[in-house]
Amino acid sequence: MAVSLEKGQTVSLTKENPLLKRIHIGLGWDPAEEQGVEFDVDVSLFMLNSTGQVRMDCDMIYYNNLESICHSIVHTGDNRTGEGDGDDEVILCDLSNLEESVRTLAIVVTIHDAVARRQNFGQVDNIGSSPNGVGRLS
Repeated sequence: MAVSLEKGQTVSLTKENPLLKRIHIGLGWDPAEEQGVEFDVDVSLFMLNSTGQVRMDCDMIYYNNLESICHSIVHTGDNRTGEGDGDDEVILCDLSNLEESVRTLAIVVTIHDAVARRQNFGQVDNIGSSPNGVGRLS
């Protein structure tokens, strides 16, 4: 089952499929050709408890923290250019090994140094139709 997330969207995958054990979160993108500057779009995942809080810094999985302590969430690495076909960044999740206190997985897409470089999602091609790539799986 494939799900495309849009800004602020919440999806309950286990409600649809209670036996779901593994998910693949993929981000594909290309810099708009007319921009002529480098873009670095990143996908991150926050493991949230029942109050919607990250329990500790290591529950934020991103290019600088590639794996959760419980080894259930793995970021496969940073693609700084968007070059190539398919998913440029991937986060793999083994839901069966998540710690019990994790209730929500929040997926966030950002542009590295966007403010300093004066960049926004309107300058990125093939990332989807939403102006901001933020979604949640719970």
